[in-house]
Formats: sequence, C-alpha cells, structure tokens
Amino acid sequence: MPPVTIPASTQKRPVPTNWVSSSAAAGRSYHHNDVELDGDELHNGLGTTVGDTWTGFADYRASDALSFGWQGRFVSGVDSLRTGVGTLDKPGYGVHDLYAQWSALSNDRLVVSLTLKNIFDKQYLDHASNEDFEHIPGYEGVRGSFEPGRELRLGVALRI
Repeated sequence: MPPVTIPASTQKRPVPTNWVSSSAAAGRSYHHNDVELDGDELHNGLGTTVGDTWTGFADYRASDALSFGWQGRFVSGVDSLRTGVGTLDKPGYGVHDLYAQWSALSNDRLVVSLTLKNIFDKQYLDHASNEDFEHIPGYEGVRGSFEPGRELRLGVALRI
C-alpha cells in the first residue's frame, strides 16, 4: 500500500483518532491554529493566538445505566508573541476532568451526572482569553482572569 500524503491545505485541521469497543472508547484530536494578518500573528481584538492543542478522552460503560470517563486538554505555550504594546509569552497548560453518569430510569428519562473538572486544580490563563500584560511598563495589573480551579458539578436531567 503506498504512503498517504496529507495536502498542505489540510494539515491545520483537527485530526481525530478514535477507538471504540462494546464497553469502552478512547480518542484524541489535535488542532493547530495559525492566525495571521499581513504576515503578523493576529492579536489585539481582531483575533487571538492559541497554542497547538491536543484533546483526549477515555470512556468506560460499566453497564447499560452506568458510565465513567476522563477528558483532557493540553495546550502548548506560545513564546514571544508580539502585541501592539509589547511582547509576551503564553505558558502552556494541561487540564484533566473526570465524570460519572447514571441513567436512573429506562430510556435515559432520568440521568444523574457527577463531574470533577480540573482535577489537579491547575491555575492557568486560557489562550483564548486576555493575556498577562503585567510585565510591560504601563500595563501593570492588566491580566486576564484565571480559569476556574477544581470544580465539582452535579447534574440531573429529566425528560418528560
């Protein structure tokens, strides 16, 4: 079988890879975002630069009514990003979430879910939010809000 060549125009699109069995599933995807305007990285309200992003998941179905899973998102850092007020770095980060879901009634009429987001309580600025400008003279105190730390969420869905 000849090797497969990916045309340059598609190399920047998400590339999913999944595995599925009767009781388990796992997968990953990759995204590279290259945003430019007139040859410069796009920034300052017109767009935002986001590091290369890997996402992954693993799900296990213990029974018809009970499932568990993990999700992760890993973003590489962006160094020496030029902005209208100076140069900054966006550190990379990785976050992990766990979940459990129970279908208490048949046909998924009542579903209870429990999710633990950001299980390691990672403090980070999402690349799609405002950056940290504090090191630039005249911009002390200008920094985006950190993403939420560890969160425990309980959800109940009733279909009538």
